[in-house]
Parts: sequence; structure tokens; C-alpha cells
Amino acid sequence: MTERQTELFNLINKYPDITLKELAILMHLSEKQTYQRILQLDKMGYKIRPKYYETGDIGYMFLRHYGVPNKLNIYTDPNNRSFRALFTGDTHYGHETENLIVTEAMFDYAIKNDIHTICHTGDIFVQKYLKDNTEDYLNYVCKKYPYDKSITTFIVHGNHEYDGYYHNALDSKQFIKNKRYDIVSLGYQTAKIVIKNDVITLHHPISLLTKSNINGICFRGHSHASFIHETEENLIINVPACSNANRQSLPGILDVTLHFADNGLINQINSTTLMYTSSLIKVHEFKKEINIKVKSDNYAKNEEIPKHYVKDFNC
Repeated sequence: MTERQTELFNLINKYPDITLKELAILMHLSEKQTYQRILQLDKMGYKIRPKYYETGDIGYMFLRHYGVPNKLNIYTDPNNRSFRALFTGDTHYGHETENLIVTEAMFDYAIKNDIHTICHTGDIFVQKYLKDNTEDYLNYVCKKYPYDKSITTFIVHGNHEYDGYYHNALDSKQFIKNKRYDIVSLGYQTAKIVIKNDVITLHHPISLLTKSNINGICFRGHSHASFIHETEENLIINVPACSNANRQSLPGILDVTLHFADNGLINQINSTTLMYTSSLIKVHEFKKEINIKVKSDNYAKNEEIPKHYVKDFNC
């Protein structure tokens, strides 16, 4: 290892869960430069586990046992009984239906409302022709998708990203990981996020893959429209397109607050649909009390820990 790589290794090894912000300060680098050095260790074979917090912070520690969890955790303050995030999807970057102004407005809204998490339900880009170079589209996404150091976007990839994978062997998940630390790719079609002791699902159907079995609370892309589908077992919230993909509706996003009972399970969802004209405006509100049947299959004990603990160094 180089001297700088050794310095980074020693910091992560000595201070488990040290944040990207703290590493950057200690190494006198920008957060983007620090992340590129973390990727270098990853490519060398060192297994580094990121931990994502509701504050937008990202912590790092070495993974010392084999196996990769099939769910991603967002760690929250144990005293908080709510979690707020924006939900978006079908941004269609690189296509004639893209609307970059709306994604910029979404970030402005998040910053003004102290929201640090965005969940993206897929089709972040659209490759107009399968013979096109998928790498060009992904570079365009990484360049044009907004950035704020306090906001993390979690994305499940949809059918258009999968087209690039299937026809051109380019994995959007790995490509974005190498370019943007603030965009966390969770795989294709279906991904689960653990918050406290409950789970939400992000879903974007892909016809070339086996149909996913969706249970519980699900935020779904692909329909380009905002509507609710509810059964005894499922609550499926369809996320509007954050582009001009729906000719019968304005582009929009969802502002969602999840409320939790004392046992850490979701007991209420408040969702506000925001549509873009010259700014994001509120057009619909949805409030739902969650019963046990809807989330009985979702129970997932989270290793919730406080983020702010005392460290023996000063930044």
C-alpha cells in the first residue's frame, strides 16, 4: 500500500464507523477524493462496509466476516419515532423526456426541509437505442444528477438500466459505485431497506427477470403515475415520474414520513404528492394507519445504534 492508503486503512481500522466527512478532515482531502481512496482499498480486496444514517452521514468499517446482507440499513436516532424521505423515479436521463430542472428542484426542496434521504425507484436513465453506448448514459447520469454532501440517494435499478446490463454487459450498480458515493445502488428490480425494526421495499418491474414476491409496504416505479394499490397484505405506493414521461400528468415526487410504534414497526404513513409547474406544489395528501397484516412479513430486527458516540480524536 502507498503511504496515503496506509493512513486511510489505519483510520478506518482504529475508528470503526468513522464518517466520510471525518476521514476527509483528518486526511486534508475533499469528501470525493477520500471516497476515491476508499474505492482503491476496496479494489485491492479490503472489504469495507458503509453504514448509512438518517442525517446523510456515511460511516465506514471493515467487514470481518464472510457474507453480504441482502438488506440495507438506514440507522436512526433511537429516540426518533419518525423518518422522512423523498421518493422519486423514472428520471429518464439522456432521453427526450428528461427534466433536469425537476431533479434540481427536488434537491432544493430536500435541503430547505432538512431531508437527507432520497429513494429512487428506477429508470434513472433511458437508453434510446440498445446499440448506443451505455457508458455514455451512465457518465451523463453521474455528471448531471444533483449533488449535496448531506443527501444520500438509494436506488433500485429498473428495466432501462437492465437493458444496458443485458445487451452491453455494463452493470449500472458497479459503475455508479465507482463514480458517486452519494448514489447507493441496491441492485435490480427489488430492494429492501431496513429502518428501525421494519422494512420498506423499492420495486421496479423488469420483464426479463423473475417476478418478485412483494410483501408489505412497497414504493413502486415504472407506472409514471402516483396512485395507491392496497390489499390485506400489501400497501403499494406508485411513485410519479420525475420527468416528462407521463404526457397526462406533471412530473413529481413524494414527500413521505414513516411513523413508528414503540416496538420499531411502522404504524402510520403520511405521503404528500408534489407536482412541478414552475416549482414543486402540493397536490395530494395521503395518510394511512398500518395494520399488522400489511407488515407481518416485514419484521426485521435492526442493529440500531446511536450515531454520535465519543471518539478519542478531534476534527
